[in-house]
Amino acid sequence: MDDQTNLTAKDKLLKIDTILDEYEKQMGLPICKAPGLEEELDKYISMDRKDMEALQPEVCAEIGYKLSQYAFYLQRLFNREKTRTIWARQQLTETIAKSLSDYDKYMKFEIKVALIIKENTYAESLQKILTYAEQRSQRLEFLATNLKNMTDALKYMGQAKSQISRG
Repeated sequence: MDDQTNLTAKDKLLKIDTILDEYEKQMGLPICKAPGLEEELDKYISMDRKDMEALQPEVCAEIGYKLSQYAFYLQRLFNREKTRTIWARQQLTETIAKSLSDYDKYMKFEIKVALIIKENTYAESLQKILTYAEQRSQRLEFLATNLKNMTDALKYMGQAKSQISRG
């Protein structure tokens, strides 16, 4: 008998998260945690033009590195949510497939799926996980890329300032 039979969907998801965390650890990546204080990152992200113009080239590089770390962190969060979405969708499909034949063959597929989810607590919990992971994934999708673009802009600004000070 499968030792996962009596686990809830949330328990199974946590087990998958642990397996993937172990995989990242084997690759040499540290535990995924925010790189710095929220206030520090807020200061860098919302810096106005006047403050940016006053920065020395070395400081531009330091801030750029910090923002790059945060972009990496956000990408890891996004990847986690995408993985959860893939897992939950697959589990939900398998769960629903077992019950599809219980319904009239002329009933619309979407109605069958909705009824199965409503009547099956496991399917319902999978649907909640899927919805939540998709919502979080949507919020994270472009943040890492946009932050990386900010990092590149700071890098180029620092390089330009460095060339101007040498020239």
